[in-house]
Amino acid sequence: MDRKICILVLCGVPASGKSTLAERLSDQKHCVATDCSECKVSNLDFFVISYDELIPEEEEKKLVLASTTQQSSDWKLKRNMILHCVDAFLLSITSNEKEILKPVDMDQELWDRFSKILSSQLNSNENSNSAMVIIIDDNMYYSSMRYCYYQLARKCNDEVNNPIMQCDTIGFCQIYVKCSLETALDQNTRRDNRHVDRDVIVGMDQKMEPPDPNNNKWEQFSLVVENKTADFQMIAKLIQSAMMEPVQQVEEEDMEVKKESRQICSSNLVHQADQILRQLMRI
Repeated sequence: MDRKICILVLCGVPASGKSTLAERLSDQKHCVATDCSECKVSNLDFFVISYDELIPEEEEKKLVLASTTQQSSDWKLKRNMILHCVDAFLLSITSNEKEILKPVDMDQELWDRFSKILSSQLNSNENSNSAMVIIIDDNMYYSSMRYCYYQLARKCNDEVNNPIMQCDTIGFCQIYVKCSLETALDQNTRRDNRHVDRDVIVGMDQKMEPPDPNNNKWEQFSLVVENKTADFQMIAKLIQSAMMEPVQQVEEEDMEVKKESRQICSSNLVHQADQILRQLMRI
């Protein structure tokens, strides 16, 4: 039987309450999603992929506070590996394979942690008739970080066209856990473990790029929740909407290419303005 799937990305500064929200959602296993008569999704199984559990605290501190180009590159590589792990998990689901194949050139320690996280959750999510929601629990302060998972959903949807695939197309949605800097800093001091350096929280707060559905069509299924005030029914309806309108298999401009094009355009405009000024000075 086909199984609906949705990738749900959580974003927000450290200590904003993302992991707490993920835990609350995970506790809602097999809970009815919505009373909507048009809804074909009766139950939701949540699988939480927490970056905190995949990257050791000390290693994360070194990577986040990268002071060299190499350290920054290592941080991006580690995040990319996690993306490949999720890709492998999705492939096993869509192809109805029980074994999740380790990606090529994958860090063994990271893969072992990922496999352990999945094993514990797969054992408690045995209802194959339920829709599957994969929660990505991380800060995701740049929109480009979240866009990677949108692209992953689109990639999987391309593969779903293959007749051996055993699921419907995959939806994508986001939840921005909004939290003031003061509250995040206070909650960070109250944590039992995984304290984040103050400078890291302040830096991410300054860099935070909240979902912008008005300008980014790919962010159309986004929800903003205040710290610790999330409404499960609202979230369930968001997930349902994303599943009913899965990521389309269309070619879109790559965000980096788009950014580069803008820079080139801006450079050309400056050049043109300079040429015009030079001509005026000659008159």
